[in-house]
Amino acid sequence: MSYNRKKLAPRLGELAKKMAGVSARDLKECVQLQVALKRTGRFKMLGGLLIERGYLEQEKLDELLEEQRNQGIYDVPEIPDYTIKHRIGAGGMAQVFLANQVKVNRDVALKIVTWEDPEGKDVARFLREAKSAAKLNHPNFVQAIDFGQVNETYFFAMEYIAGPNLQEILNLYNRLSEVMSLNIANQVATALCRLEEEDLIHRDLKPTNILLDGDTVKVCDLGLARPVFKEDGEEDFMLTEQGAILGTPDYLSPEQARSLKDIDIRADLYALGGMLYRMVTGKLPYRGESPTSLIYRKLYEPVVPPKVHMPDLSDGTAFLIEKLMERKRENRFQTAKEVLSEGRACLNQLTSDTKTHLEIIGSETGSVLESPETRTRAPSELRPALLFISGAAAGRHFPLTRDETIVGRQSSCNLCIREPWFSRRHFAIRRRDDTWQLSDLGSRNGVKVNGKTVDKARIHYGDEIEVKDTKMMFVLEVDSTGETRSV
Repeated sequence: MSYNRKKLAPRLGELAKKMAGVSARDLKECVQLQVALKRTGRFKMLGGLLIERGYLEQEKLDELLEEQRNQGIYDVPEIPDYTIKHRIGAGGMAQVFLANQVKVNRDVALKIVTWEDPEGKDVARFLREAKSAAKLNHPNFVQAIDFGQVNETYFFAMEYIAGPNLQEILNLYNRLSEVMSLNIANQVATALCRLEEEDLIHRDLKPTNILLDGDTVKVCDLGLARPVFKEDGEEDFMLTEQGAILGTPDYLSPEQARSLKDIDIRADLYALGGMLYRMVTGKLPYRGESPTSLIYRKLYEPVVPPKVHMPDLSDGTAFLIEKLMERKRENRFQTAKEVLSEGRACLNQLTSDTKTHLEIIGSETGSVLESPETRTRAPSELRPALLFISGAAAGRHFPLTRDETIVGRQSSCNLCIREPWFSRRHFAIRRRDDTWQLSDLGSRNGVKVNGKTVDKARIHYGDEIEVKDTKMMFVLEVDSTGETRSV
């Protein structure tokens, strides 16, 4: 059956690049700042951040917003009892808005889709998502609130989560500490236990469908969820009419790639293993020049052991990932409860071990660098930091609390790195108004920014800084002390 879906308006960032000449790098910086703010429970519109950083004038922003409206961003009828505030997301078949549910005066995420043919397959998927979410009243799922239809428009009101999704966090920090990764994975496994109780499978687990609400992980987007056994003979929703595979190839299980009919919870466990791999290594389990080549490798090549990328990864977590990602599902964990038990054992072992990392010391405090997930105080402000992405300190942060930070092997440096390839005073990071500059201090081995050797360069959030075998990323992090400059 054919159907027509109304075109979604483009994202503001796309228009800013196309119509206002905002560079991809400057846009990325603002998006990363937006994500970092989300971690503190604050939300700022991208347009406002583009103006604050000096990349757009208000007049130009108004022009871009008008173009969005002209292309249909609010081309939906009024939904009774809901006041739409602004769009917070858009996907392949829907727009998501922050809205106020008037009767109870609470903010909700309002998912809206409009079709000219209400009998289309995507409508069935949308209805399936609403029904599945209604069954899963659980703290690790985004809760369903309301569902309805106004003419050709369907809406689905859900619990509003102000925090970022996991993909946004990975874009910001590249990789997470093993402890934080296991905390997230264990909560996803808890959600999968609830799915098992309802004989459901998600079929599209991926970082964008994992929301972080403070310390709580919420699974969302049940558009591809279905019962484990299909006894009614309905078509497989993993396939389009043309036979193309739906879902995300990066986290798709081999049996889904083969379009097998008897998909069960083990497909979701495979996806969980892929996400855990991505969190602890900073790399996808498989890479391909195209979706077809990526799927071919999944079907016929074993995954590269995570310890190849992260030699310091614990044996327990490495085993957990590799067993989750076995190509033959009979060799994987068979239930989510088994995964949760193993994941908790790994986490308990890590948190009970006494580990020290003495190679990298902040000379101002004399203490080992502290990862944000190990702090207990409430977050308040944001600050720039260096995130180490290789070596013994991988996953740890050094906050940049001064207008000038000297990095080198000498103990008097603000950041002392005791590696033989560092000079006594290797490079400096200096704040200049609202920008940051890196300067080589005459080191013998030089310093690279995004793979290019530099003497002096402006750096942006997300840039990689490299001195031989030591790699760092310039990022924003949550400041738990509230004593440093906000960015």
